[in-house]
Amino acid sequence: MSYNQHIQWPATTVNSGSNMQSLATRALQMQQAHLVDQSNRAQQAWEVQQVQLINQRNQAREGFLLQHGWDSRRLGQIQRAREAQEAQEAQLVDQGNQAREPHRAHQACDTQRIQQARRLQQTPGTNGAEQAQTAQHGRMPIPSSHPRLGALSGRPRGTLAAARPRSQEQRLQAQRLLWSQQQNQSEHQQNQPKQQQSQPEQQEQNQTEFQQSQPELQQTQPQQQETQPQQQETQPKHQQIQPGQEQTQHEQQQNQCIYHLNKSKYRDPLKLPWDVYIQRFGFKAIWQAKLGSEQERYGAITAHLKAEDQGKSQAEADIVEQRAFWKCLPGRGSRMSPDSLSDKLKVIDDAALEVEKSWATKACNGLKHAKFTTDDKSGRRPYLYKQVEHYDNVTQAVSEILVTESLNFTRYYLGHREGDFIFRYCPAHPAAHGAFVDKDNGLAVGRDSFWFCGQVPRPQKHYLLRLQAVKCALIRAIASIIGFCAVNHSRLPCFITRSCKGATDMPREELVKLADFWSSQFPARKRMPFDTLGLMLGSPYVGEFAYLLEKQIDQESVLALKTELEPLVRILESGTRLKFNAIAKEYSTQLECRAYKQLFSGEHPANLLVFSDDYVNDIHRFYKQPHYHSDPYHPANRYKRVDIADALALSQRLRDPDWHRDNEHQAGDDESDSDSELSQAPTDDEEEDDEVGDDEEEIDEEGGDEEYDDADSDYEEIDPSYSSDI
Repeated sequence: MSYNQHIQWPATTVNSGSNMQSLATRALQMQQAHLVDQSNRAQQAWEVQQVQLINQRNQAREGFLLQHGWDSRRLGQIQRAREAQEAQEAQLVDQGNQAREPHRAHQACDTQRIQQARRLQQTPGTNGAEQAQTAQHGRMPIPSSHPRLGALSGRPRGTLAAARPRSQEQRLQAQRLLWSQQQNQSEHQQNQPKQQQSQPEQQEQNQTEFQQSQPELQQTQPQQQETQPQQQETQPKHQQIQPGQEQTQHEQQQNQCIYHLNKSKYRDPLKLPWDVYIQRFGFKAIWQAKLGSEQERYGAITAHLKAEDQGKSQAEADIVEQRAFWKCLPGRGSRMSPDSLSDKLKVIDDAALEVEKSWATKACNGLKHAKFTTDDKSGRRPYLYKQVEHYDNVTQAVSEILVTESLNFTRYYLGHREGDFIFRYCPAHPAAHGAFVDKDNGLAVGRDSFWFCGQVPRPQKHYLLRLQAVKCALIRAIASIIGFCAVNHSRLPCFITRSCKGATDMPREELVKLADFWSSQFPARKRMPFDTLGLMLGSPYVGEFAYLLEKQIDQESVLALKTELEPLVRILESGTRLKFNAIAKEYSTQLECRAYKQLFSGEHPANLLVFSDDYVNDIHRFYKQPHYHSDPYHPANRYKRVDIADALALSQRLRDPDWHRDNEHQAGDDESDSDSELSQAPTDDEEEDDEVGDDEEEIDEEGGDEEYDDADSDYEEIDPSYSSDI
């Protein structure tokens, strides 16, 4: 068949010009529509790409902040601190400009000051000390009648700059004033006429009078230092300072001011940095210690609880052994008959019976729950687990996370240890949460697919010991802040000093005093210093203390604890400017960040419980069912022991062969004491009246001896087989 036979040509002719024109127009329109469609698709693809890039950038930034434990609150604090620093620098620049204005004014009137100094030197009515001060500084003496400057002129240091500055701004201003005075002095020495050289004797006399008028200043001045070499080079040869006059009065005052500041550096917090302060007073372990995981930080508490539980377990075994001893050989090791020991042996027997019941109950519960599933991460139950791939936005890597698909017929929290982090896996839509596509493994989920659900509960005894440890560290941290902000550290109250030195605990009375002292140092109506606020917010013990007291302790004991620790709660709310529940919520956020970091880093996968069960809304409510109360993994059953301390002590006392003799000696001592009291000699007037009473006492003593003989006969009737030694 030919090629033309397969083609069905249209009935109309294609040779006409109109048909060709219409076909060309239609083809052009189709081509334009195709180009528009391509451009729209390209624009949509570009927009989708931009949205993905923005999501990647936000997720990378969020992952970086979560990895380093930052949040928006900390970023805001850093930004505010930076703005405050910039404002402080601008203020210092303005103060420097203001300090230069008097210096310029002094330069403009140098001639007037020199003439005024000459008149004062030639005037006979002026004081010698004022003349010496005028000759040295080239200024008018301070009149004593001035209400403010006259009081300052009577200071031992002689000038305003020598007084101890109380703030950083005042110290900077005093230092600038000293520099300006030094420069004015050098200019005055350069412009001083030859008349000063013609009167050396008068200047020396004025100088000696000025030194005699201020003996305290000469005693407290430090060792003299040489003058600055640059100033000596600028002075002419005929005006250079002689070897005996290396240090002028102004330089002595400047050195004295610096010496005073260095001497008070131990007490002045503005001169003592925070790092040096915590290093000097031994607070570095509290503020700069690296906090590890909870298993590492509270391993000592867990070890203490285990050791205590082992001791109680050994005591239970001992009481059972003691009961067996008394059942096999009743009365052994004592001189009493078995009938007299029956009441005491019954106490030992009942305690041993309670221990055996407890053992039987634990064994029965263990067998009952042994058939249920535990999260051993061994992979022996492939139907229970599934592997979920997670894409890390920071490291650009894909990791696998083991997820438990069901919680039915499982042990208490799948047998996990207390304190393990819990996550719920909820697959999110990939387009909504920025999941990435992997060619080999398909979709890799992001952070939003894992919900943090808290931790496996711990025993209440562990929480109480942990709260006690955090309380002691928090009290010491508060005492260190008070000592840092106080002007004189050695004048703090005794209970704060003991806390600074590492006291173990503080009773409620001292806690109330500590809260009152904190309120006096940092009143509620005044603004909290930025450094103190940052220290309180940055302390790890503040949030953990609030978290333990607010979230973890049961409602029965939380009221008594809040009543006892109410002063600490007031200090934390005042120091952080936050409510107590807000502090606990902030710590919960930090705990969540650490949990996500452990989940995505792949560290300690055995300490993670990740489940996916649509039938369980709340995992904590699920494991509070009565069925799980008997599980040996339950915190209430983990350290549950029978109290047999009294019965064990009684058994050990009865097994001592001489335990009854101690009672006899004690009774004999009591009788001898009573006899000594009754054997006091009567007076002469009472001898005749007491004869009848003496006869009655002799009769009673004879009856008592007979009873004692009967008791000895009872002891002699005991079977000799019962009186064998141990």
